[in-house]
Amino acid sequence: MSLDIDAVLRRNILATLPDLDPAEIRPERRLEDLEANSLERIEIISCTFEDLGLAVDPLELSQTADLGQLSAMLRQRIGHT
Repeated sequence: MSLDIDAVLRRNILATLPDLDPAEIRPERRLEDLEANSLERIEIISCTFEDLGLAVDPLELSQTADLGQLSAMLRQRIGHT
């Protein structure tokens, strides 16, 4: 079964930020750019990692600057290229 990591991330962003225009979710954007506050960012990250069956690694997260880098890190963690 193929897992669409970007779709999981997008779903969690929109579930947490329901008023957000989906067109605003682009790889070069950061969660802060989408006006997610600190609690919303934690919710998005936690739900995404949970959905993917991964444990959150704060060090890895600190090295991701935008949604594209976050998606790439998630792909690497679950073995998708």
